Amino acid sequence: MGKLSQQDVDNWLLSASQPFHYKDVLNGQVSPDLFPQLRVYVGRSKYCEKMDGRSDGWFRPKDMELEELEWWVTEGKGVDIKLPMGLHKYCEFYLPCVILVSGLYNQGKTAFLMNIVNLNMDNFDIRLFLSEGGELLKKRMDKLNSFIPKPPPFKSYHRRDNFQDIIFPHAFNIIDYLRVDADNLMASWNDIGAIANKLGKDGVAVIAMQKPPGRKLAYGGPGTAFEPQLYMWIDKGRCGFEKIKVPKPSDVDPYSLVFNFTIKNGVNFEDLHTTTTDY
Repeated sequence: MGKLSQQDVDNWLLSASQPFHYKDVLNGQVSPDLFPQLRVYVGRSKYCEKMDGRSDGWFRPKDMELEELEWWVTEGKGVDIKLPMGLHKYCEFYLPCVILVSGLYNQGKTAFLMNIVNLNMDNFDIRLFLSEGGELLKKRMDKLNSFIPKPPPFKSYHRRDNFQDIIFPHAFNIIDYLRVDADNLMASWNDIGAIANKLGKDGVAVIAMQKPPGRKLAYGGPGTAFEPQLYMWIDKGRCGFEKIKVPKPSDVDPYSLVFNFTIKNGVNFEDLHTTTTDY
Protein backbone atom coordinates (compact mmCIF):
# COMPACT_ATOMS: atom_id res chain seq x y z
CA MET A 1 0.00 0.00 0.00
CA GLY A 2 1.67 3.18 -1.19
CA LYS A 3 -0.59 5.81 0.40
CA LEU A 4 -2.35 5.99 3.71
CA SER A 5 -4.96 8.32 5.23
CA GLN A 6 -6.82 8.72 8.51
CA GLN A 7 -10.06 7.91 6.69
CA ASP A 8 -8.63 4.60 5.45
CA VAL A 9 -7.75 3.64 9.00
CA ASP A 10 -11.08 4.77 10.47
CA ASN A 11 -13.06 2.86 7.85
CA TRP A 12 -11.19 -0.33 8.71
CA LEU A 13 -11.65 0.20 12.46
CA LEU A 14 -15.41 0.61 12.06
CA SER A 15 -15.66 -3.02 10.95
CA ALA A 16 -13.14 -4.42 13.46
CA SER A 17 -14.51 -6.61 16.25
CA GLN A 18 -11.43 -8.07 17.97
CA PRO A 19 -8.29 -6.67 19.63
CA PHE A 20 -5.56 -5.99 17.09
CA HIS A 21 -1.95 -4.88 16.71
CA TYR A 22 -1.66 -1.65 14.76
CA LYS A 23 0.45 -3.41 12.09
CA ASP A 24 -2.57 -5.61 11.32
CA VAL A 25 -4.75 -2.63 10.37
CA LEU A 26 -5.99 -2.75 6.77
CA ASN A 27 -5.45 -6.51 6.91
CA GLY A 28 -1.68 -6.18 7.08
CA GLN A 29 -1.42 -4.57 3.65
CA VAL A 30 0.42 -1.46 4.89
CA SER A 31 4.08 -1.42 3.90
CA PRO A 32 6.58 -1.31 6.80
CA ASP A 33 7.86 2.13 5.83
CA LEU A 34 4.39 3.51 6.64
CA PHE A 35 4.17 1.88 10.10
CA PRO A 36 5.09 5.11 11.98
CA GLN A 37 2.33 6.99 10.13
CA LEU A 38 -0.10 4.10 10.63
CA ARG A 39 0.52 4.09 14.37
CA VAL A 40 -0.18 7.83 14.57
CA TYR A 41 -3.49 7.39 12.71
CA VAL A 42 -4.55 4.47 14.90
CA GLY A 43 -3.66 6.42 18.06
CA ARG A 44 -5.68 9.43 16.86
CA SER A 45 -8.76 7.46 15.87
CA LYS A 46 -11.91 7.85 17.93
CA TYR A 47 -12.89 4.27 17.08
CA CYS A 48 -10.30 2.39 19.16
CA GLU A 49 -8.54 2.39 22.52
CA LYS A 50 -5.04 1.36 23.54
CA MET A 51 -5.13 -1.86 25.52
CA ASP A 52 -3.69 -2.06 29.02
CA GLY A 53 -2.00 -5.26 30.07
CA ARG A 54 -0.82 -6.07 26.53
CA SER A 55 2.52 -5.43 24.88
CA ASP A 56 2.96 -2.08 23.18
CA GLY A 57 1.02 -1.51 19.97
CA TRP A 58 -2.19 -3.36 20.86
CA PHE A 59 -5.61 -1.72 20.58
CA ARG A 60 -9.25 -2.70 20.84
CA PRO A 61 -12.14 -1.38 18.74
CA LYS A 62 -14.61 0.72 20.69
CA ASP A 63 -18.13 -0.59 21.09
CA MET A 64 -20.10 2.45 20.01
CA GLU A 65 -23.58 0.90 20.11
CA LEU A 66 -26.02 2.11 22.75
CA GLU A 67 -29.36 0.59 23.63
CA GLU A 68 -31.77 3.07 25.17
CA LEU A 69 -33.87 1.65 27.97
CA GLU A 70 -37.43 2.92 27.72
CA TRP A 71 -38.15 1.92 31.29
CA TRP A 72 -41.26 4.08 31.53
CA VAL A 73 -43.16 1.90 29.03
CA THR A 74 -42.26 -1.46 30.59
CA GLU A 75 -44.62 -3.33 32.88
CA GLY A 76 -41.98 -3.75 35.59
CA LYS A 77 -42.99 -7.35 36.21
CA GLY A 78 -40.50 -10.09 36.92
CA VAL A 79 -40.36 -13.45 35.18
CA ASP A 80 -41.79 -16.53 36.88
CA ILE A 81 -38.76 -18.80 37.36
CA LYS A 82 -39.31 -21.76 39.67
CA LEU A 83 -36.61 -23.10 42.02
CA PRO A 84 -36.44 -26.38 43.95
CA MET A 85 -37.83 -26.45 47.50
CA GLY A 86 -39.96 -23.38 46.74
CA LEU A 87 -36.94 -21.08 47.09
CA HIS A 88 -38.28 -18.76 44.38
CA LYS A 89 -40.68 -17.29 46.94
CA TYR A 90 -37.75 -15.29 48.32
CA CYS A 91 -36.57 -13.65 45.10
CA GLU A 92 -37.76 -11.90 41.96
CA PHE A 93 -36.17 -12.37 38.55
CA TYR A 94 -35.84 -9.88 35.70
CA LEU A 95 -34.62 -10.61 32.19
CA PRO A 96 -31.91 -11.04 31.12
CA CYS A 97 -30.99 -13.10 34.15
CA VAL A 98 -27.95 -14.99 35.45
CA ILE A 99 -28.31 -17.44 38.34
CA LEU A 100 -25.24 -19.07 39.87
CA VAL A 101 -25.25 -22.20 42.04
CA SER A 102 -22.01 -23.02 43.83
CA GLY A 103 -21.72 -26.44 45.37
CA LEU A 104 -19.37 -28.84 47.03
CA TYR A 105 -18.57 -31.71 44.70
CA ASN A 106 -21.14 -34.52 44.63
CA GLN A 107 -23.49 -32.77 47.06
CA GLY A 108 -26.47 -31.77 44.94
CA LYS A 109 -25.55 -29.22 42.23
CA THR A 110 -26.72 -31.43 39.40
CA ALA A 111 -29.84 -32.49 41.31
CA PHE A 112 -30.66 -28.81 41.89
CA LEU A 113 -30.30 -28.05 38.18
CA MET A 114 -32.31 -31.09 37.11
CA ASN A 115 -35.13 -29.87 39.34
CA ILE A 116 -34.93 -26.44 37.73
CA VAL A 117 -35.34 -28.15 34.35
CA ASN A 118 -38.34 -30.14 35.59
CA LEU A 119 -40.04 -27.11 37.18
CA ASN A 120 -39.59 -24.75 34.22
CA MET A 121 -39.61 -26.90 31.07
CA ASP A 122 -43.27 -26.22 30.28
CA ASN A 123 -42.84 -22.43 30.31
CA PHE A 124 -39.38 -21.83 28.84
CA ASP A 125 -37.21 -22.92 25.93
CA ILE A 126 -34.67 -24.83 28.02
CA ARG A 127 -31.21 -25.69 26.70
CA LEU A 128 -29.29 -27.97 29.07
CA PHE A 129 -25.50 -28.30 28.79
CA LEU A 130 -23.94 -31.26 30.61
CA SER A 131 -20.42 -32.56 31.11
CA GLU A 132 -21.81 -36.08 31.55
CA GLY A 133 -23.46 -38.38 29.03
CA GLY A 134 -27.05 -39.15 28.11
CA GLU A 135 -27.35 -42.35 30.14
CA LEU A 136 -26.83 -40.55 33.45
CA LEU A 137 -29.25 -37.81 32.42
CA LYS A 138 -31.91 -40.38 31.55
CA LYS A 139 -31.44 -42.12 34.89
CA ARG A 140 -31.86 -38.86 36.80
CA MET A 141 -34.81 -37.56 34.81
CA ASP A 142 -36.69 -40.87 35.02
CA LYS A 143 -36.37 -40.78 38.83
CA LEU A 144 -37.34 -37.13 39.00
CA ASN A 145 -40.33 -37.26 36.65
CA SER A 146 -41.46 -40.64 35.38
CA PHE A 147 -44.16 -38.94 33.29
CA ILE A 148 -41.80 -36.77 31.27
CA PRO A 149 -42.55 -37.06 27.54
CA LYS A 150 -40.12 -38.76 25.19
CA PRO A 151 -38.68 -36.75 23.53
CA PRO A 152 -38.77 -34.21 26.37
CA PRO A 153 -39.82 -30.55 26.03
CA PHE A 154 -36.21 -29.33 26.32
CA LYS A 155 -32.91 -29.76 24.47
CA SER A 156 -29.80 -31.38 25.98
CA TYR A 157 -26.19 -31.09 24.82
CA HIS A 158 -22.84 -32.53 25.88
CA ARG A 159 -20.49 -29.61 26.57
CA ARG A 160 -17.50 -28.97 28.85
CA ASP A 161 -16.16 -25.50 28.04
CA ASN A 162 -16.45 -22.32 25.97
CA PHE A 163 -20.13 -21.97 26.82
CA GLN A 164 -20.18 -18.34 25.67
CA ASP A 165 -19.74 -19.61 22.11
CA ILE A 166 -22.95 -21.63 22.08
CA ILE A 167 -25.31 -19.78 24.44
CA PHE A 168 -28.85 -19.42 23.05
CA PRO A 169 -29.51 -15.68 23.57
CA HIS A 170 -33.29 -15.98 23.92
CA ALA A 171 -33.49 -19.31 25.74
CA PHE A 172 -33.24 -20.65 29.29
CA ASN A 173 -29.65 -21.96 29.35
CA ILE A 174 -28.57 -24.34 32.12
CA ILE A 175 -24.85 -25.12 32.47
CA ASP A 176 -23.69 -28.08 34.53
CA TYR A 177 -21.00 -27.08 35.14
CA LEU A 178 -18.55 -24.19 34.50
CA ARG A 179 -15.04 -25.46 35.12
CA VAL A 180 -12.36 -23.27 36.66
CA ASP A 181 -8.71 -23.02 35.65
CA ALA A 182 -6.79 -23.90 38.82
CA ASP A 183 -3.89 -21.73 37.68
CA ASN A 184 -6.10 -18.70 37.02
CA LEU A 185 -9.17 -18.75 39.24
CA MET A 186 -10.12 -15.17 38.35
CA ALA A 187 -10.58 -16.18 34.71
CA SER A 188 -13.99 -17.49 35.78
CA TRP A 189 -15.09 -13.86 36.25
CA ASN A 190 -14.56 -13.29 32.53
CA ASP A 191 -16.26 -16.59 31.66
CA ILE A 192 -19.39 -15.65 33.60
CA GLY A 193 -19.35 -12.14 32.13
CA ALA A 194 -18.97 -13.51 28.60
CA ILE A 195 -21.98 -15.78 29.11
CA ALA A 196 -24.02 -12.88 30.50
CA ASN A 197 -23.06 -10.70 27.52
CA LYS A 198 -24.37 -13.31 25.08
CA LEU A 199 -27.87 -13.27 26.60
CA GLY A 200 -30.58 -11.41 24.73
CA LYS A 201 -33.28 -9.30 26.36
CA ASP A 202 -35.23 -12.43 27.34
CA GLY A 203 -32.32 -14.80 28.02
CA VAL A 204 -31.55 -16.78 31.16
CA ALA A 205 -28.35 -18.56 32.21
CA VAL A 206 -28.21 -20.85 35.24
CA ILE A 207 -24.58 -21.73 35.95
CA ALA A 208 -23.30 -24.37 38.34
CA MET A 209 -19.77 -24.11 39.73
CA GLN A 210 -17.77 -26.03 42.28
CA LYS A 211 -16.80 -24.42 45.57
CA PRO A 212 -14.21 -25.19 48.25
CA PRO A 213 -15.33 -26.95 51.46
CA GLY A 214 -16.48 -24.57 54.18
CA ARG A 215 -17.14 -21.61 51.89
CA LYS A 216 -20.19 -20.20 50.12
CA LEU A 217 -18.49 -18.73 47.05
CA ALA A 218 -17.38 -20.79 44.08
CA TYR A 219 -13.75 -21.17 43.10
CA GLY A 220 -12.86 -17.72 41.81
CA GLY A 221 -14.11 -15.96 44.93
CA PRO A 222 -16.02 -12.67 45.18
CA GLY A 223 -15.74 -11.88 41.48
CA THR A 224 -18.08 -14.76 40.66
CA ALA A 225 -20.87 -12.76 42.32
CA PHE A 226 -20.65 -9.70 40.05
CA GLU A 227 -23.09 -10.83 37.34
CA PRO A 228 -25.70 -13.11 38.97
CA GLN A 229 -29.09 -11.81 40.10
CA LEU A 230 -29.26 -14.83 42.36
CA TYR A 231 -26.31 -16.65 43.92
CA MET A 232 -26.92 -19.84 45.92
CA TRP A 233 -24.61 -22.26 47.69
CA ILE A 234 -25.13 -25.98 48.28
CA ASP A 235 -23.24 -28.08 50.81
CA LYS A 236 -23.78 -31.34 52.65
CA GLY A 237 -27.55 -31.53 53.06
CA ARG A 238 -28.15 -27.80 53.13
CA CYS A 239 -28.21 -24.72 50.95
CA GLY A 240 -28.73 -20.98 51.24
CA PHE A 241 -28.56 -17.56 49.60
CA GLU A 242 -25.34 -15.66 49.00
CA LYS A 243 -26.90 -12.88 46.85
CA ILE A 244 -30.47 -11.92 46.02
CA LYS A 245 -30.46 -8.81 43.86
CA VAL A 246 -34.23 -8.30 44.13
CA PRO A 247 -35.66 -10.04 47.22
CA LYS A 248 -39.40 -10.46 47.56
CA PRO A 249 -41.07 -8.82 50.57
CA SER A 250 -40.78 -11.15 53.54
CA ASP A 251 -41.02 -11.12 57.32
CA VAL A 252 -37.70 -12.95 57.56
CA ASP A 253 -34.21 -12.18 56.30
CA PRO A 254 -33.58 -14.82 53.61
CA TYR A 255 -29.83 -14.56 54.17
CA SER A 256 -30.31 -15.89 57.69
CA LEU A 257 -32.06 -19.02 56.46
CA VAL A 258 -30.48 -22.41 55.87
CA PHE A 259 -32.55 -24.92 53.92
CA ASN A 260 -31.89 -28.48 55.01
CA PHE A 261 -32.68 -31.50 52.87
CA THR A 262 -31.97 -35.09 52.04
CA ILE A 263 -31.40 -36.18 48.45
CA LYS A 264 -33.18 -39.42 47.55
CA ASN A 265 -32.51 -41.38 44.35
CA GLY A 266 -29.78 -38.90 43.50
CA VAL A 267 -32.20 -36.18 42.42
CA ASN A 268 -35.21 -35.79 44.75
CA PHE A 269 -35.05 -33.21 47.55
CA GLU A 270 -36.89 -34.58 50.59
CA ASP A 271 -37.07 -34.18 54.39
CA LEU A 272 -37.11 -30.42 53.95
CA HIS A 273 -36.81 -28.09 56.94
CA THR A 274 -35.50 -24.60 57.54
CA THR A 275 -33.13 -23.38 60.25
CA THR A 276 -31.42 -20.09 60.96
CA THR A 277 -28.08 -21.59 61.92
CA ASP A 278 -25.14 -19.65 60.56
CA TYR A 279 -23.16 -21.31 57.79
